Amino acid sequence: MPSVAYESGVGQFDRRIGRRVDLTLGSISWADPPGLPGAPTRRYWPGRIVNVSVTGAAVEGPDDLPVAVGDRTILSYRGRDTGVTIRWSRPGVDPGVRLFGVEFVVLQRALKNEVYEAVAGDRPDEDAWRRAI
Repeated sequence: MPSVAYESGVGQFDRRIGRRVDLTLGSISWADPPGLPGAPTRRYWPGRIVNVSVTGAAVEGPDDLPVAVGDRTILSYRGRDTGVTIRWSRPGVDPGVRLFGVEFVVLQRALKNEVYEAVAGDRPDEDAWRRAI
């Protein structure tokens, strides 16, 4: 398969299909996947969704969260599990907090409804589309 050549100096671009939208939810937790070998009981860590898109989210978690880029893990919301893949990680604004970019793998219904409502609420209305033409 041939590679794609880009002009030098074109700059960076965002590969994201949709925009990120701020989303404030109640309690969300990072969790061990069920049945994780060597884990006698399931562990949970505090988390907070910062923003979402249709396919993923930026989620805060503790600096010592035992995940790395490429790992699949769990976000727990209202007692239900959402499978995610860690796509990136960087230091958060507050000490002891890290920001993780996750891609949704299996999005449970309650969280999916919250995400889709936030993303749909951010869409321009029909008049805005007509003015843009």
